[in-house]
Amino acid sequence: MMMHSATGQKPSRLVVMMWVVLCALLPAGGPAWAQEASAPAGPATLRLAAWNIEWLGKPADRSGRAKGEAQKIEDLSGYILAGEADVLGLVEIIPTASTRPPRSTELDAVFKDINARDGHDWEYVLFPGRGAKDQLTGIAWNREKVNAVNVKGERWDAKRDTPWRVPLPQGKTEQGSVLWHRPPHAMKFSAGEGKTDFVAIVLHMKADYQGDFSRHRGEEARALADALDAVRAHWSDEDIVLMGDTNCVVEREFLTDAFEKAGLSDLNEGRMKTHWRGGTMDRIFVPRGQPEFAKSRMSVHSTGYLRSRGWRPDDFKQHLSDHYLVWTNLEVMDDDD
Repeated sequence: MMMHSATGQKPSRLVVMMWVVLCALLPAGGPAWAQEASAPAGPATLRLAAWNIEWLGKPADRSGRAKGEAQKIEDLSGYILAGEADVLGLVEIIPTASTRPPRSTELDAVFKDINARDGHDWEYVLFPGRGAKDQLTGIAWNREKVNAVNVKGERWDAKRDTPWRVPLPQGKTEQGSVLWHRPPHAMKFSAGEGKTDFVAIVLHMKADYQGDFSRHRGEEARALADALDAVRAHWSDEDIVLMGDTNCVVEREFLTDAFEKAGLSDLNEGRMKTHWRGGTMDRIFVPRGQPEFAKSRMSVHSTGYLRSRGWRPDDFKQHLSDHYLVWTNLEVMDDDD
């Protein structure tokens, strides 16, 4: 290529030599700024989330301005979509269909609405409780992004597979309440053949509505922590995530100590407000020392969403729930267990 100066004259020998040296130093294909569009993307991630949807299916038991007001399907689906979750722990769901496993008319409608959009193919499972009208936990996932698998590693089939209940002792705690009134269940998810997989357990622990039940929650946490080896053995996986409503409103209490002694990290650490009145109940615990979770941080789906709707916290309480959705990301990589 012939070089010319702005005046149309040939450049000096020194200028030509400098140009040759500069071209040799540049990376093949041009300068770095010209290659940004083709630079390799960062690591893929999955977003895990949990949401306590206040008395979904039984609006008469909602409180304050929300009492008697059923959540609208479009509000629920809009909030879930805005949270961009791939796996979503469900808390405080009242079943409305007498099937096994149980179903929710509201959730059926919500995920039908979500699945009408490109890139979404959601399925959900509710976990059986102790009684027919109990609040239930459950889990939902977008099959466009992640697969639920059974104990054989086969893709989850609702006609064949049933939720696996974590083996825990029966009875009551020292404070006289039933141990794990909302029994924990475990499900396994995979990002693809040979890629990141993990076991998710959704939590709904006893609240302090009628006193201080921190010791009760501590007994629940110790029982679950003692059962984690059984969970690992059943699913042949070391990566266990606990997420949901712990009803712990302080930085640390007996339950956080128990889970941390079991090798889990509390991504909330009692610092992030997840309740419309400022409580820190909702938490995500991830395994320490596992590379998929090395960069995991918890976030709360609150301020930005409220601003986008022009809502105050009490508007959110009225239309959706007293709890906000919480989430974290984990990296998708080659599976290491």
